[in-house]
Amino acid sequence: MSTVFETVVAGVSVYVLGQIVIKFIIEPILEFRSLLGKVTQFFLRHQCEILSADGSVSTQNELFVLASELLQKRQSIIWYSSLSFLYGLPSSDKVLNVAKSMNQIGNRVRTGKEDRADEQVIIYDEMQRIEGGLGINVSYNK
Repeated sequence: MSTVFETVVAGVSVYVLGQIVIKFIIEPILEFRSLLGKVTQFFLRHQCEILSADGSVSTQNELFVLASELLQKRQSIIWYSSLSFLYGLPSSDKVLNVAKSMNQIGNRVRTGKEDRADEQVIIYDEMQRIEGGLGINVSYNK
């Protein structure tokens, strides 16, 4: 009877540990990677509005939400600094800098100014920082 009990305990333990790894490590990483896809989709879908610095309020708000979600999803991954290297994720500092860049773009996308040339240069530079920081495409240039 002891062998059957040990087998059952071992089986339950392996199942529970597997579920812990899936729920606390694998799923948050997959959600983060999915969010990177949403960031790419957002920038490609709204590229004209963003680069012209003449976006709508909804575009601006969506950009702010994506920036905050990026930090939230990064925060939900335990041992991020160790796992980021293993799973090819950007470093914590890069994620924070990208969120700052997204907020910079969000603040400039609805300037209301007639002369937007300065804003457009800043927006383009911030988009390049996002592209380099996250390793994603945010424009059709490449």
